[in-house]
Amino acid sequence: MCCQCCCEPAAWQPGPWGACPQPWYGCVPVPVYYPPCCPACGRPAEACCCHKARALLWPLELAADPTQTTGTRIVGGADEVNLVLEYLPADQPGPPDPEVTVELTGDAGTSTTAIKPVPAGFHVKDDFGQVSPGTKLTLTVKNCYARLRWCERVEY
Repeated sequence: MCCQCCCEPAAWQPGPWGACPQPWYGCVPVPVYYPPCCPACGRPAEACCCHKARALLWPLELAADPTQTTGTRIVGGADEVNLVLEYLPADQPGPPDPEVTVELTGDAGTSTTAIKPVPAGFHVKDDFGQVSPGTKLTLTVKNCYARLRWCERVEY
């Protein structure tokens, strides 16, 4: 039971005393049904599309450098991800030819991308295609710095 005088002034129902002079005086309680609404968008529950968008994008990375030459991670999340590889040769004595190797191991098999020798300067490679959740990533470097980055969509 809701008094429309209190909830919707435009729809005030006059009582036996005439029009409502104030929201708390002279109003007749009128049963009103309000459909459940989404607190995020305000739409009725059956028209809400927010439930499809309830997710976080979680940035992750796998890094390797001349002191820690190998790293391994597993792709998670709810959707496929796009990988981005950033790499830079190290300015220190060591093996003469810097190189970066990315190995992707998943349901479809194993694919390996090798960049050797690494040219001077900072580089970005982003043409790996989409990688499925559950894929094991292995980053191996020799005399350079590299990091593999991606964002996982985590639903909640």
